[in-house]
Parts: sequence; structure tokens; C-alpha cells
Amino acid sequence: MKAGVILQRADGFIEHINDYAAELFGMASDSVTGRTSSDPVWQMVLEDGTPVPGDEHPSMVTFRTGIPMRDEVRGVFSDDPESMRWLLINTEPVQDPSGESVAEVLVTFIDITDRKRAETELKRSDYLLSKAQQLGRIGSWELSISSGRLVWTDETYRLFGIPPGTPMNLDDFMKCVHPDDREYVLSEWDARMNGNDYDIQHRIVVDGEVRWVREKAQIIFDDHCKPLKGIGFVQDITESRKAENALRESREELDEIFNMSLYLICIASLEEAAFLKVNSAFFEVLGYHESELVNHSFFEFIHPDDVEPTKRVIEDDLLRGRKVLNFTNRYRRKDGTWCYLEWAAHPLPERGITFSIAHDVTEQRELSERLRQTEKMEAIGQLAGGVAHDFNNHLSGIMNYADLLMSKTDDSEILGMVEGILKLCTRSGELTGQLLAYARRGQFEISPVDMHEVIDEVASMLKHSIDKRIRISRHLNADPSSVSGDHSRLESVLLNLALNARDAMPDGGELVFATDLIELDEEYCTSSRFTVSPGEYLRIRVSDSGVGMDDYTKARVFDPFFTTKPQGRGTGMGLASAFGTIVSHKGAVEVESTPGNGTVFTVFLPSCREECLSISTTPNTEKSSEVLRILLVDDEETVRETTAVLLRGNGYEVYTCSDGREAVEYYDKAWRQTELVILDMNMPVMNGRDAFIRMREINPEVRVILSTGFSLDASAREILDEGARAYIQKPFRIGELVERIEKVLSD
Repeated sequence: MKAGVILQRADGFIEHINDYAAELFGMASDSVTGRTSSDPVWQMVLEDGTPVPGDEHPSMVTFRTGIPMRDEVRGVFSDDPESMRWLLINTEPVQDPSGESVAEVLVTFIDITDRKRAETELKRSDYLLSKAQQLGRIGSWELSISSGRLVWTDETYRLFGIPPGTPMNLDDFMKCVHPDDREYVLSEWDARMNGNDYDIQHRIVVDGEVRWVREKAQIIFDDHCKPLKGIGFVQDITESRKAENALRESREELDEIFNMSLYLICIASLEEAAFLKVNSAFFEVLGYHESELVNHSFFEFIHPDDVEPTKRVIEDDLLRGRKVLNFTNRYRRKDGTWCYLEWAAHPLPERGITFSIAHDVTEQRELSERLRQTEKMEAIGQLAGGVAHDFNNHLSGIMNYADLLMSKTDDSEILGMVEGILKLCTRSGELTGQLLAYARRGQFEISPVDMHEVIDEVASMLKHSIDKRIRISRHLNADPSSVSGDHSRLESVLLNLALNARDAMPDGGELVFATDLIELDEEYCTSSRFTVSPGEYLRIRVSDSGVGMDDYTKARVFDPFFTTKPQGRGTGMGLASAFGTIVSHKGAVEVESTPGNGTVFTVFLPSCREECLSISTTPNTEKSSEVLRILLVDDEETVRETTAVLLRGNGYEVYTCSDGREAVEYYDKAWRQTELVILDMNMPVMNGRDAFIRMREINPEVRVILSTGFSLDASAREILDEGARAYIQKPFRIGELVERIEKVLSD
């Protein structure tokens, strides 16, 4: 190794310099000799960059103290600091002959510039590494396998909360590990002695605080595959673990909300039209488990009629990034039934997915449909009742004219024609009676009715009138089997249902009557389209094994004049009148049917457990010989005048009025001479009820027979309860009216 040599006198002047030293200074040897340490041609600095004055140069210090200096590091440069050379300097004092003072100093040095630069770079690298470890909270370590001695970087000390430089070994490290993780850490370390990489996460305790670290190391082996040492790093991952835990908890909370929602929520692929994720509401509503839906096309479950509308929504809206609201389609439940789902969808076309939420609106739609059906039936009922009322008035006039004609002739041919007119009027009256029953304005005689007896009567009638290939079965389990109602009307209900069943089995089959008792709860009554109250009901099922009905027919089966029979076979009023009668009896009716699987009509009627006694009396209908005055009140001139003529023909004195006000004014003047009032219910100016109340104020004992084209409805019954003596429904024969008059007068 080359070395520079300088010999310097006690006065500081340089006597000798070798060529290598001169070369380092960038000067010729002869231009260096004769200069002193303080010569401005060169400058000297310490390692930290502090300038060194000439009298503090190592050689001058040795002159002054007589002590040699060893391995002093100095930087030397001439004009440009960038040209600095770093020297490792040694000095040796040379004594004068007397040995009492230093005569010369021998200075030797070597150029360590490259080493100094490497050290500086290393320090810089160490600094940057230290900063990087500090910023990343990553420390490094080295473990001697044989001794257990640990070497830590400063950052490792900081991570473990231990003062830097503290001697550490494996036992010291294990004391820092969380007690619950020590066994795990040791077992993982031992497992890595077989050559596996060591990469674990565990907890440590730093000043009482639990923190998470990740450690990763590589085991170094000797030539005999014996582990020598482990080199690794440790990283503080507490914040990332907290973030991971928070993210996991957030996901768990979202999943909980996702699955707790009563709404159906899903993520679906737009391209594949398939479910990617569904919540538990799908199982609750549709009955499918998640595995039966995920990765399956939703078109597998959509009603065939709704497939094309759904495709259009996907193509026209979702794939173009447009949100969709209030889109409804039908999905097949696992049990094969269909439900209506109303969707809202938020697409992410760039990801090819959509977030969708739906709720089951089946019940809502059914309620809406029931309300619509109820309103339709109510409107039809009002129309039918009005038509029947007016038609009955016209029939009354026709029948009265027929009776008058019959009383004026003895011609058998004419009498036959008149009888034909009267028969047709009677049949027409039966049709209007059905209309009034549908409109819930039928005439009912309320009494306890044993429905088992009614079923037996209907079955007995059917045995003689239906195809012998139709078997009639009865499963009568209700006890008691009584309801409160009109026997003939309820019999008509069951007969109409049975005849409908007969017509549905042209090739024979089975007709079944079944009864039992059932408790209708608040939920059923609230959701029903019928006005029913919670309580015990008699349930009557009339079922057949016939051709069944499609949805269109079921929706209209109770509509007036609706029939599937050929023209001329049925009026379409049988089931309509049955519907009206059931509703009038505060009951309900349901129909279940599919094509090819028969039909079941289920009737619910309030059960009657109280025994009711009916008292019958035989009226004295013997006609009085005295001429009695009757006040006849009707706004229909034809009915009014023809009835008056017929009554006069039966010996009564009749005075007529065309409205309630006129009748009240007359009655106020002549009530003492008036034995009876025949009062129409529906009139202009003043209706029958108001007229009756005014007449009763005039004479509390007024005798009134109500007459109307409607049947005995709530309004008429109210007047009867308030004191009217009797009721007669148009159209009527004059004989019926005379019989009713005589009964009232005899009471």
C-alpha cells in the first residue's frame, strides 16, 4: 500500500515530501518543500467539516506536545472542496541530539478517500434505511441460533418499547410476546427449522398496550444443513389489523343488514342475467335456498309472460346505466305458485352488474284486485237493483192490465192469452228477483236454518234431475250446522252451486258437499274483500271433478249474465244471485279451480248456536162487508191507476196520490176515514220512509203496507221495525195484495 511521507521541522517548514504525497496534493515535490502547515495553498478539515487551523495540524500538535498521533482522519484540499482527499495520518516526533526537545516530526499518511466515501454512502444508506424502517414501522433483526443472541435495529427497539442498545436474546423477546401467543410463536419458529420460511402475525405487549406485528425471516444453514442464524424483519401492523377488523365488522354488519332485510336484495350479472348474491329474504318469499339461485339465470324463475318485458328493461335501461323503479314481474315460488315482485335497480354497467331490491306485492295486488272486484260488483249490483226496480214497476202494470182484461172477458181464447201474459210476467219477476238477490236487496225471512237439512233437500232434488254418472257425496262434520238466514234463499245458493257443478261434468264425475266449523280471525277478515267479522263460521264446500275454470272465467264467475253455457242454456244469473245472497247473509265465498282439475266453491256463513223460536199464527182473512177507504201512493201512474181499479173491483174505496208529500197532505185531512195506506218506497219529492214518519206523527196507529220494486232491504225492514204493518214486492197479483190487506186489517 502506498503511503505519503513528510518530514517537517520544528518551525513548521516542510523539509522533505515523497513523490506520492506530492502527487496527492497535486503539486511538484520542490514546490511543496519550504512551505508550512499554515500555507493557504491547502486547507484541512475534521470529519464533521470543521476547518483545522495550521497550528492544530497533527504534526504541529506533536511538535507542541511531543506525543505521537495515531490514525487521525483529516480532509485536505487546495482550492476546490470537491477535490478533497481524506487521509489517515500518523505522526512520530524526532528528538534533537540532546533528547530534550522535538527537532522534527515525521508524518505518514495513506489515502482513504474511497473508503471514506464508501463509509459516507453506507452511513447515508443506513440513515435512509433507518428512516424507511421508522416510517414503515419496520425493524430488522438477526438471531444467532446457537447462542440465542439477538441483534436489533433501532426501529425494532422502538417497536418493542425497549431502549436502543439494550442487550437482547430469545428469552427477552419472548417476554415481549403476548402470553396467549407465546406457544404459537415458538411452535412456528421450531417448524421453520426444517427449512420453511418464517412468516407469522402475533401480538406483543408494549407498555401495557397490545399491538400486532408481522415477522418474516429466513433461516441460514451451514454446509451440513445445520441452522446458523435467522435474519428477518418485524413490522407493526396494529393499524392495518384494526382497519381489517373494522372492515370485517363493517362487512359483517352489512351482511347482517343484507340478510335481515324483509326486502329481497340481490347483486346480478347483466350480461349473464344471473344472480351473483341474494339475501335470506329470497328464501322467505320464494322458498329457494341461496345455492338454488346463485349463478342461475333469473329467467328460470320469471313467469313466461313477463320474460320479454324483463329483457326490455335490462336492454333499454340497465345496460345503458339508467336506474329502474317500480318494475313488477312474477316469480315462481318453490311450491309452484306465483308471486308479484316490485323491483328497484341501480346498475353499474362498467362492472356489468346491478344492485336490485324488491318487495313482495302479491298481497297488495290481491287486495287491490279484490277491492276493484268489490267495487265492480257493487256498481253492477246498484245497476241491477235499479233495473230490477223499474222492471218490476212495469211488470206490475202489465199484470194489473192482464188481471183487468181477465175480469172483462169470458172468451177462452183471450183468457188463455192473458194466462200466457201472466206466466211470462211471473217468470220475468223471478229473473228480477235474482237480480235483486245479487244486488243484496232480496226479500229474506230470517230464521234458524239447519244447513245439513238444506244440503239433504238439494241432494234429494238433484238425484232426480242430474246425469246418473254423477255421484253425490256428503261429508257433513259441522256441529252445530245452523245459520241464521232465509231458508229458501240459502237453498237456492246451494242448488245453483250444485247445478254449476253438474254442468262442469258432462261425462260424469263426483259432486261433494262438505261442512265443518272454522274460526275466522282478524287477519283473514281484514284482508277479505267481503264484510265479515271475526268469529265462528259454518264452512260449506261444494266441489266437483269437472273441467275446471281458467283465470279469466274465475274472475267473472259471479258477474250477472256471465255464462260459459251455449246460447239459450242459462241466464248467467244463478251464481250472481248466490253471490248476492251470501253477502246479504254477512258471509263470504271463495272459488278454487284450474283447467282439468275441477272446482271448489267454499261458502262461509256465520254460525248460529242460539235456538230461535218462531211463532206462527193463522190470520183471519175473512173479508169485511164494510166498504173501507185505502190511500194508494205510487209515483208510477200505470201501477197506481191499474191497482186502484182492481182494488175498487174488490170492493174498496181507493184514493190515489203520486208522491209522499201529496199523500201526507191528504192523510192529514182524512186520516180518520182512511183505514189503510199502501205506500211505495221510492218516490220523488218525498220518499216512502219520510211519508210514513209524517203519517205516524199524525196518527200513531196508522196502518201501512210497503210496496216497492225492490225486495225487503235494510231500509224497508227499518220502516217495518218502526211500525209499518206489512210488505209486498212488485210485481204482485191483485189477489196477493187483497190477501195482505185483509190480514193487516184483521190484526
